Amino acid sequence: MKTTNIRTVGAVGLVDWLKHSAPRYSLALGATCGCDISRLGDDICRYLNRAESPFGGHCRTFDTAELRHLAGDPGLRHAVIAAVAEKGLEAKSHCDFETMIRSVAALGGAVLPGQWALDSTKDLDNVFRVALSHCDHCCPESSLKLDPDGFSNGGLAAVIGKRFLRWCEDRSNGKPPHLAETGLLHAVG
Repeated sequence: MKTTNIRTVGAVGLVDWLKHSAPRYSLALGATCGCDISRLGDDICRYLNRAESPFGGHCRTFDTAELRHLAGDPGLRHAVIAAVAEKGLEAKSHCDFETMIRSVAALGGAVLPGQWALDSTKDLDNVFRVALSHCDHCCPESSLKLDPDGFSNGGLAAVIGKRFLRWCEDRSNGKPPHLAETGLLHAVG
């Protein structure tokens, strides 16, 4: 069985991501009611990195393992925090893991799949927050609430990606962002 050195893989991708001018906005994706988002973050990132996307291929998915690695590696943690400070942003928290989540989100161009992402970024104004749930009762406050039933992963990624791009465009043009849906959006039969 071949093992991958996460430090090498994560560092190369992170360095490339930090070097490029990433989009100003990030996307946090959480799920309740047993919704599976294990591959959805990567699907959304691929959608946002398409050739016709205004993001120019500079979006990147950060999973829990990579963020924990960044938080635990002093050199990588310093590189991310320095990039945040260089842009005049503040993303500190009481723990290193949450500081990494907030820092990566604050830099922009990050897709952060996991309930921890919704919880950690709730006060960052550059983060589009998406909640997936089968019911309206357990959805946290978010920019978009979706019931994933009836959607394929690709369809769900496209819906979320289109809404996120519209939200980014509105923010960039100085328009107030579209308000969160009052209830869950469902797939149309």
